[in-house]
Amino acid sequence: MFFKVAGYAGVMLGLIGSAFVAFDQCLYANCIWLVGNVLLAIDACRHKIYKNILLFLGYEIVATVGVVRYLNLNGGFPL
Repeated sequence: MFFKVAGYAGVMLGLIGSAFVAFDQCLYANCIWLVGNVLLAIDACRHKIYKNILLFLGYEIVATVGVVRYLNLNGGFPL
């Protein structure tokens, strides 16, 4: 049950992150994708789709770099 929910939640978070990019909120998009990509990688593990595991782990690295880069340039989260 958890794995089925994780897959759908990962898809929803991916779409929400894309909407944040459309409105120039890339930091929030990357933070959302950090969670969504992990859920999608877990779902890919469940189905043994190894190329998707690599894809979502690659996306995880890119999202992490985006957040770290923003924090280094701006000194923190804009709350």
